[in-house]
Amino acid sequence: MNDDRRDLKQSFIDHLDFKEDTHVLRPLGNGGMGTVYLVNRRSLDRLEAIKILAVDDLKSSAELRQRFIREIRMLGSLRHPNIVRVNHCGVFPEGVPYFFMDYVEGTDLRHLITERKSQGIKFTLEESLDLLWPIAKALDYLHHRGKNSVIHRDIKPANILIPNESSGYPGAMLTDFGISISHDITSITQTGFYVGTPKYMAPELGSSDGATPNGTGMSGSAKSDGYSFALILLELLTLTSPKNFIDPATGAIDVSESQFPPMQIDDRRRLVAALQQELSNVPARRFATCSDFLDAASPISPAQRSENASALSVNDETLPESVHMNSSSVDTPVRAHTSLKKITALIGAGSTLVASLFAGASWLRSSNDSQYPDIAAEFPQLVGNKGWRDHPCKTGSSTDKISQLVECGNSNEGYAIAKLSSTGSWSDFMPEEDIRTLSNGKCKIKFSKVSDSEVFIAPLDLTENYLIKVWGAQAAEESVNMPIC
Repeated sequence: MNDDRRDLKQSFIDHLDFKEDTHVLRPLGNGGMGTVYLVNRRSLDRLEAIKILAVDDLKSSAELRQRFIREIRMLGSLRHPNIVRVNHCGVFPEGVPYFFMDYVEGTDLRHLITERKSQGIKFTLEESLDLLWPIAKALDYLHHRGKNSVIHRDIKPANILIPNESSGYPGAMLTDFGISISHDITSITQTGFYVGTPKYMAPELGSSDGATPNGTGMSGSAKSDGYSFALILLELLTLTSPKNFIDPATGAIDVSESQFPPMQIDDRRRLVAALQQELSNVPARRFATCSDFLDAASPISPAQRSENASALSVNDETLPESVHMNSSSVDTPVRAHTSLKKITALIGAGSTLVASLFAGASWLRSSNDSQYPDIAAEFPQLVGNKGWRDHPCKTGSSTDKISQLVECGNSNEGYAIAKLSSTGSWSDFMPEEDIRTLSNGKCKIKFSKVSDSEVFIAPLDLTENYLIKVWGAQAAEESVNMPIC
């Protein structure tokens, strides 16, 4: 037997092989409710994931097994681009239930958080919202389906999958619906199973310090899912376990402005107010939907976000004003900037054009604003302190066409800003095809996606010529949010 399958009973392997035409490959993960394995569905010639439940009550009760089958079938009817689809379910001869799901190749949010903790780099508000918006939409879909509404009850980073680019999935995916609650079906959770992860559970479902939940008839609600969802945003922004925010005197989550990464004062106040409301111990005080919560926490209004989501298609398009232009109170005296419009793109391999732009540059000196004073003055939000989105910046050598040069990031992702000399112009480096002129009425830029992996931007309203290049797996997505002009 394959060593990767040694913990799986041979009778289970045989059943899947002969009854489901499925070959078990290896385990993907496990938890209190069961183990997930990667399998090959031979009849379909595709990889899927199978979850085999480990709940003794289900094995001993035919009634509970039937209830489980009905609930999984209901979950199989869910159709949302950010919900991992349940494809099929069954029961082993021993009475152990299982179900098949789509296999999403990638990682999960728990691992991303662990990685950031090891680096000591907090997620920015922008990064956090980008990760969580698809999940908010998925939860709203689950919660507002009338009599077919579903409460997840185990919202946590490990149940938010981050697909690889090549997977084709549109953003983060919500998974692990093995024990959810349907309002249309008497749920198996009502039998007294301990469901959920204590540190992400809403207070009405049990003790927030990890103790056994009080009571066995907890039904959960959209508001309890929303509470767990807000804890994840709090953890992304602080890299601190939610239980560390509990006020011993009140048992409530205590959120203050000083706990978050650098951001504009108005943005921080808005964020804290939204978190305080969604993390209230009183469910009725929380937001009606997860999207409402993120709308309140976001510096971008719903109308502006809807506009930003549309693809660029014509020259001289109108750009929405950034919240940075509307806010007069900021942590540091920096010039107001405008974010570019959202562009949807998948970024692939690197382009060789950058070699012609940055030929002769050497990245041997650490960041020092005095070495690129003009760039620092024109783009303080991009190269000041740690750089935009916490990318560390390094100084590059000048060339005959570049008088100042700074790179922020690493070989995998980042951006570079070049101040072009009198002999240089942005048109020397950007191809003539597919250059767009964008404007918000206050400033204009030239924008070009040179290849699937690189974006070039040239501000047009500055007294000097500057050229910005963005590269990496999320280059197009990153570039549209940069505070350029």
